[in-house]
Order: sequence, then structure tokens, then C-alpha cells
Amino acid sequence: MPYRINHIHLKASDPRKTADWYVKAFAFKIVSDETRVFGDRFVRCQSEDGTPVNISGAGWARSSWKDRSRSRAARASASSRPRTTSASS
Repeated sequence: MPYRINHIHLKASDPRKTADWYVKAFAFKIVSDETRVFGDRFVRCQSEDGTPVNISGAGWARSSWKDRSRSRAARASASSRPRTTSASS
């Protein structure tokens, strides 16, 4: 039994720029471009063979893995430090 792809969903830090690249590289058509209630951009495209391709924003793509690891380590370190209280006079 053959399989059929329902749609493809890509995440990108700049969905419109990514969609424009696919238009030039693979003759995609941009069907719609909107900002969702979550605040991310959502671009609906269609490939030459009619396969729907959705491209939406990815907050994690804006920072590198190394930056996220550093901030995670900093939070863990801060939460393990003993809390000090100041004496009031």
C-alpha cells in the first residue's frame, strides 16, 4: 500500500524568508502568511506536486544550543546556592 504525505511542517527563525527561498529554489507557491495568536508567523506553502508545506516560527532557533545550555546551567547554579538573609536592625 503506498503512503501519501499529508503535509510537511518546517520550523524557522524567519518563516517568510525561508518560504521565499523555497519559492525560488523549488517553485513553491505561498498560499497564506499570517501571525498566529501565539505570536509566531505561519506561512502556508504548496510544493509543485501540491503537497502542503507549513513554515512557522521557532523561538528556539533564535539562540544557539550553546547559549541555551549556558543559561540552563546558570539557572541550576543559582537555584542551588544557599539563600542569605540580611539582618534588620
